[in-house]
Amino acid sequence: MENIKVLFITGSGRSGSTLLERMLGQIDAFVSVGEIRHFWRQDYKAELCGCGRLFRECPFWTAVFTEAFGSRKINFPEILALRQKVDRIRYIPAMLSPWQTQSYKKDKKNYTDILIALYQAIKKVSGKEIIIDSSKDVSSYYLLSTLPEIDLHVIHLVRDSRAVAYSWQRKKVQPHVVNETSFMPVFSPRHSAWEWFYRNILAEAGKVRAQTYFRLRYKDIICEPTGSIKLVCKSLQLDTISLNFINENHVTLQQENHTVSGNPVRFQKGEIQLKLDNEWQEAMSKRDKQIVTAITWPFLLQYGFPVRKKKAKENPCEPKN
Repeated sequence: MENIKVLFITGSGRSGSTLLERMLGQIDAFVSVGEIRHFWRQDYKAELCGCGRLFRECPFWTAVFTEAFGSRKINFPEILALRQKVDRIRYIPAMLSPWQTQSYKKDKKNYTDILIALYQAIKKVSGKEIIIDSSKDVSSYYLLSTLPEIDLHVIHLVRDSRAVAYSWQRKKVQPHVVNETSFMPVFSPRHSAWEWFYRNILAEAGKVRAQTYFRLRYKDIICEPTGSIKLVCKSLQLDTISLNFINENHVTLQQENHTVSGNPVRFQKGEIQLKLDNEWQEAMSKRDKQIVTAITWPFLLQYGFPVRKKKAKENPCEPKN
């Protein structure tokens, strides 16, 4: 059987992965399915697919589950519990080691068999060449790299750590949950900074495990969308592509998506403006900025972000003088 080509977006949360995935999903070669890692925590009766339907009513996922599992009943809580025994940061040494305990080896095989069946079904039902998985979690990245059935291609998406930390402080409604008001988690700047730091360290360290690895800044997606998407496609050897959905600082999202979890952008349709969110520069407290900068400054420098405070530009996409 032909291997499954997966484009895995890794990096810290709140870095723009949902927007990037939606943009790539406008290209014929891709199918965007969101954060597959979090699929098993979905409530089929109360949560929405990116297409706007309840998961249990979505024809795409109905077809995928029939293809992958037939008439077998899938127990989501059991699979989630299995994932927790296999796919976590603490288990990266075990998943990469040739010397695994019998218990871990058994759990890993049971979980990855389910995962591979799901990916194979997504590929068959969609008819697309490349599956975009925007899970971001580095443990999932490393786990996929151990599977011979997967051709793993990685986009390492980075955003200024202070913008990420500020975003995690804001209270946001989860629009995919119906019949109740549910909010995304909120984290302290210190927590967000350490998570940003270790995720990027592990993403960098794992690049040798992917067939291709491409690092991309969120700022470049917003300020240079056409060039950024072209570079991603070039890294995947996709030469003949249409980018007519991009018009300067606007993108038109027309293709239906069936994404799991992620930013509310996954529900938007039609033309949207690409605008860099730099609210953190003025709204974030000086103390919080200092805490985040002190923890993350080595990678801020490496990724081309200023460490010292600079006057906010009227147009942050303007090139440096």
